[in-house]
Amino acid sequence: VIGTGALNPSKEKREHMVWDEDGLITVTGGKLTTFRIIANDALKAAANYLPNLQTSNQAERVFSAVSESRSMTLLLGADQRRRLLGRYGQQIVAWLEHETAANLERVPGTHTLWTELRWAARYEAVRHLDDLLLRRTRIGLLVAHGGALYLPRIRSLCQPLLGWDDLRWEQEQERYLRVWRDCYSLPSQQPARDETWKKC
Repeated sequence: VIGTGALNPSKEKREHMVWDEDGLITVTGGKLTTFRIIANDALKAAANYLPNLQTSNQAERVFSAVSESRSMTLLLGADQRRRLLGRYGQQIVAWLEHETAANLERVPGTHTLWTELRWAARYEAVRHLDDLLLRRTRIGLLVAHGGALYLPRIRSLCQPLLGWDDLRWEQEQERYLRVWRDCYSLPSQQPARDETWKKC
């Protein structure tokens, strides 16, 4: 939201602005419901630098219907299918065709399926184990002890997709448990370390 100095942030206008600063196109403000207008305005600004750039036809549909596969219908409940299709779109259909029944089960204590860990490891630019467990899937926030109990299974599912050797996995696991303990777990009974909050 573009600040105008209103005391109540809810009273701020929801208009958007596009700036062109020597080829750096910046967008600020706006609403989720006007995303297409905002995107087109940004493309128009970029057109000065990309003469062959074509803006979209606003009459075209933004989203297209997703077709479920027969096996997806047989293996997953309606809520799970809706959640997966809403989150991953059509691409998840082919992915699920090759998954085992065990990978289509939920991680206990979450709505996340084991296959979503594999998907994230393969497609979502995971750089560290804490990326996978705290940001991509959020299992570390939902499961007791950050999901430490499930780390062996997560390793077997994701290590090959991440391309990490055993040494890298051990380092990532140690890092993840440290990050989880220092930044996401309940405070211990011991006096807090003054600098812990700076690492989080």
